[in-house]
Amino acid sequence: MKLYEFEGKRLLELAGIDIPRGTVVRSVEEASGLVRQYGGAMAKAQVLGGRRAKQRGVVACKTEEQLAAAVGSLLGRKMFDETIQQVLVEQKLDVIQEVYLAVTYKGASPAVILSGCGGVDVEKRLPRIAGKCFGRADQHPSRSRTP
Repeated sequence: MKLYEFEGKRLLELAGIDIPRGTVVRSVEEASGLVRQYGGAMAKAQVLGGRRAKQRGVVACKTEEQLAAAVGSLLGRKMFDETIQQVLVEQKLDVIQEVYLAVTYKGASPAVILSGCGGVDVEKRLPRIAGKCFGRADQHPSRSRTP
C-alpha cells in the first residue's frame, strides 16, 4: 500500500504524534491566506513517489505570492508518471533533525525501517550509515506492538 504524505501524517496524528499544521489544496484559491495563518509555509506535491524535492516538488514560501506561484506551478504538472492533483501546504518549521521512517513488508511480516540521518537518498547511503543511524525491526504478524 502506498500513501500520500498527507495520508501518512494523518495516521501519525491519530497515533498521537505531533505533525505540522497543514491543508491539502486542489487550487491556488484554496491556498490563499495559508502563509499568513502558518507564519511561513511549505508547498509539497502529493505524488506516490520519493525524491520530490529533487524534482522541485517541495517549495518553501515566505509570502502569499510565493505560495500562489508554487501551488500554481505544481498543480497539473507531471511527476513520476503521475499528474499532481493535490498540494499539501504545511506550516514551515525549523528543522532540528531529519529522519526517515518506512513500514514495509518482508514476505508476510511487516518491517519498520528508521534512519536518523534523513531520508534523501537513504537507500544509496545505506552501506555508509547502516551501523551509525539506521535501524530495522522485523515484526511477526501474530505479535502486536504498541508505541
